[in-house]
Formats: sequence, C-alpha cells, structure tokens
Amino acid sequence: MSFEKLPPGKASYTVKHYQEKIEGGYPAEPAESENQNGTVGANAAYTAKNYTGFTYKSALTKVNNTVQTEGTINADSSTVVELYYERNTVNVTFKLASGNVSGNTADIIKTGKYGTALTAPAPEREGYAFKGWSPAPPSPLAFPAINTEYTAQWKINKYPVTFNVDGAGGTLKATADGVAETEMSPIAVEHGKTVAFIATPATGYRVKGWTLDGTAIAEAGTNTEYTLTVTKPAAVTVSFEPKKALLTLEAGKNTVKVKAKTADGKPITVEGCTVTELANEAETTLTAKVAGTQIALIGELTELNCRGSEDTSNRSLVALDVSGCTALQKLDCAKNQLTALDVQGLKDLQELNCRSNQIPELDVHGLTALQKLECQGNKITALNVQGLTALKELDCQSNKELTALHVHGCTALQKLNCRFNKLTALDVSGLTALQELDCQSNQLKTLNVQGLTALQKLYCDDNQLADLDVSGLTALQELICHTNQLTTLNVQGLTKLQQLYCSNNQLTALNVQSCTALKKLECYKNKLNADAFTKLFNDLPAREVSDKAKALLYADRAGVTEENCKDFSTPESLKKAFENARDVKHWKMQKANHFGFGEDI
Repeated sequence: MSFEKLPPGKASYTVKHYQEKIEGGYPAEPAESENQNGTVGANAAYTAKNYTGFTYKSALTKVNNTVQTEGTINADSSTVVELYYERNTVNVTFKLASGNVSGNTADIIKTGKYGTALTAPAPEREGYAFKGWSPAPPSPLAFPAINTEYTAQWKINKYPVTFNVDGAGGTLKATADGVAETEMSPIAVEHGKTVAFIATPATGYRVKGWTLDGTAIAEAGTNTEYTLTVTKPAAVTVSFEPKKALLTLEAGKNTVKVKAKTADGKPITVEGCTVTELANEAETTLTAKVAGTQIALIGELTELNCRGSEDTSNRSLVALDVSGCTALQKLDCAKNQLTALDVQGLKDLQELNCRSNQIPELDVHGLTALQKLECQGNKITALNVQGLTALKELDCQSNKELTALHVHGCTALQKLNCRFNKLTALDVSGLTALQELDCQSNQLKTLNVQGLTALQKLYCDDNQLADLDVSGLTALQELICHTNQLTTLNVQGLTKLQQLYCSNNQLTALNVQSCTALKKLECYKNKLNADAFTKLFNDLPAREVSDKAKALLYADRAGVTEENCKDFSTPESLKKAFENARDVKHWKMQKANHFGFGEDI
C-alpha cells in the first residue's frame, strides 16, 4: 500500500465506527474505518454514520484513545477517532385480537435491542385456530430496527354435529347459519353458531325426550324443538313414544270405567289390562291385570272420560297422566282421587272437568282453546285463567281454601261460579260477555261489576260488601245480595230486573223506581223506616195477578232482630201506598214467619 505524500503541515488520521454486539459490549474490530486528512494541530473532523437499528452515542467517542469528542491531529498520522453505536431498544406489540395467553387478553408488548432473539407468544382463542401473525414475521424472529406490531390471525373452528332419531316414530331435521334445513347428518357448524332441531312426530306419537352426547337434555323436555349453541363436536338424539293416557288405580282396586274417542275413529290400544283394545267411543269397564297398577290407553285421543262413581268409596283412579295426549279436546276425570293433574301442552283442549278430586293446584296457562272449565270441589288455593280468550264457562266453587282468582282478559266468559270459597277480592271488569256471576259465600269486601252490560244474574250474597253499584247493568234480571253490609241500594232504571233479594243488610233506603219487570222482592232484616217503605211501595211496578208478584218485607219470628218498619197502617201515606201496592198493583205483601216462609200481611 502506498500513500500519496501530503503537503507540509498536513497529516492523515483514522475514523473508526464500532457497532454494539448482540450480546452487548463492542467488538475489537470496527464495523467500518475511514482515512481522513487534516491540518496538524487542528481538531480532527468526523461525521457519525446512520446505521439501521443503531444510534450514535457521542458520550462514548474517543480521540487519541481518550474519551472526548474533540482532539488534535498528530503530525505523525497516529490520530484515531473512535465512534460507538448502540443497538436501538424497540417495542414489539403482539395484538391478540380476542385471543388470550394464559388467560390474559391484553396486548403483549416485548422490549429488546435490535437484532436480539425474540420469541412470539402462542395465543389461544376458544372456537378458533391460530393461523399466524400479520404481517408475517421473519425467521428467525428478532427484534426489528423500529417499533413494530403483529396482529393474531384466526380461523373459526367448524365442528361436526350429528343428529338422529332413536328408534322410530318421527323425523328429525336441523338447520344452522349457512346450513339449509336437512335430515342428512352430520352437518358442519361454526363455533358459537346455533343449530335449530325440529322433531316431527308421526301420527299417534309424541316426543319422548332429547339427549346431547348421551345425556338427557332437561330443558328440552318433550318439546318438538331444541336449539343448541355449538362450542364443540356434538351428537343430538331425539326419541318418540306412542301417545298414551296412563290411568293409575288405587291399591286393591282393578276396575275403571272409560270412554275414549280417537281422531281417526280407530280403536284404542290398551296395555296392562285383560283386554288389548277399546272400541272408539264405547263406554267400557276395564279390568287391570294387577290391582293397583297402571292402565295405558294408546292412540290419538281427542276425548277421554274416566269419571268416577257417585259413590265416594268406589273411586279407583288415584293418578292420571295425559301429558302425551296433545290432541285431546275434552277431558272428564271428575269424581276420582286425583291429587295432581298436568294439562300443560294440551293446546287443543276445549273442555276440562276435574271436579270433586283432591287437586291443590291447576295450571291452565296457555290453554287458549279452553272453553269450559269445571274444577269445583278440589283443594285449589289459587286459580289463574288470565288471557284464556276462548273460555266461556268457569266453575271453581267449593274449593274452600281458594283465596285468589284471576280472570282478567277472559273476554268470552259468560258464566262464572266461584261461590263457597275464601275470596276477599274479585276483579271482573272488562268481562263484557259475562251473563251469570255467582260469587256468594266468600269474604268479598268490594265488588266492581261496572260495565258488565250483558250480566243477567248476579249472586253476591253472604259476603262483606258495604256498597254495590249496579247502575248501567241494563240486562240484569236477578240480583241476590242478601247478607252483606249494604246501607243503600239503587236499582233504579233496571228495566229487566225481575228478582231482587237484599235481606239481612243495613239498608235505610231502597230505590226500585222504573224497575218495570220486578216481580220478586225480599228486603227483610234491614233498617227501612216508614218513609223508605212509602217510597218503595209507590215505586213498585203494577203487575197482573198471574205474575204472582210478592214482596217479603220483614221477619216475624222469635230470636230474629228486625229493624224494618212492621206497621203499615200509619201514617196515612204509608197505609195508602201499602194498600195500593197490594190491591191495585197485585203484589202479595208478606212477612217471614217462624219457619222463614212468606206469610201474607
């Protein structure tokens, strides 16, 4: 190597550039060297380099082997300038994109020096497969020259879902997002998506139950539909069973009288009995093979009558399961020993008679086809028939412990009998079709019958009513409200009212003006004075003798307190009104004698 001779006063010097090693520290040899010329005694000039991933550290600069940023040029060309470059410290952010690492869902930030080894995390995500990072990192992976982000890429898992019918009796179909309804199993379903299964029973069958991976699905019950949210491979099975009614006999008894009707008119298959078939609509006494066991009636039953005997000692039925008889329209299981009755799901049921049993609760919610319900003589404590818009007749009398009755929304209800219970309140507002209401012998303190323009008969006697507003009940024909706490009663203008029994109250006035159809009146045991009776007699409508009109005005028997006026001979106005009602208007004016019967005054 030869060097060109420098002019006098000039000398050469060397500039060396050192890059930090990956493991730290600086190498013995520079990454790059430069030969420079300058004036002897002057400061050696140099310029730091721009290396990718490195930053010049001026504090480490050496001139003539001394840490300094300035130094003079030696005449013998021995001057050396050493520049040092530190590796950049950078952040690499791994965005998990809904994934997690050991449960941590936050972005993972790793810090290191440029070029040093870097290990990427291994994220997980339920229902997804990890497909790598974007952008794709280099291999081998090391810290880059600048801050960098990588985002996890995911592919949703698809799981096989198998489905089938266990045995026979119907079909099973499935549908899911991206999967049209099909009977072909299996189907592939993305994680988190739902599969809707639809079971269609064959005629005479119903769903028995569902299983998921071999375990019974309690929430699916005997429904015809089931929805599954898929998070792993799954196997769904549905089973069917023949529709049947199960009749359980009391221990020691083996006969029951039955009449049943099927939708197709075919005979009913019988199990557990001495016969195997029951003719359609034929009343038959069935004999169980073993006393106190079950008898099964298998078929598409639309009507079932298993009413017990009038003789309470000869009622053999202690349990009845009709949950599978989904086509049932009429059920009569009255006069037995039933302690429970499940009619939920019987959407076609129109008539139910379960009177005279021992049933403590009865759930008829959702039976929108029900038109007639007879459940009197049980042990029901609360009854809710709200929203049964087809219900026309309800008889729930004599449950004795019945304290709550809800009939709101029963817009078709025509007859309601809830007497002999313990009701303290009854809301019949809005029941504009109601024609007959019998709520006698309860504990009612209030009764709102306003707006019941179709009401013809109202029996609310033997309660605790302090007032009763019957104005506007233009169809009312019979009003029986005796044995309450009424102080006034105004039936003025009820032109169809024929019978009014308001005895045993605290009435001081009774207005029957314009009650042109009135023929029967009982008002004894009240507080009606001479003036009240004068007006009452004057208001009574004229009748024909053939009408047999009569008014029972006061009680005349020992031990009975009577506060009504009992002498109609004075004053003259009262006498005249009394005689006119009796002789001209043809009313029999009577008192209640010792036996409680009417006796002419």
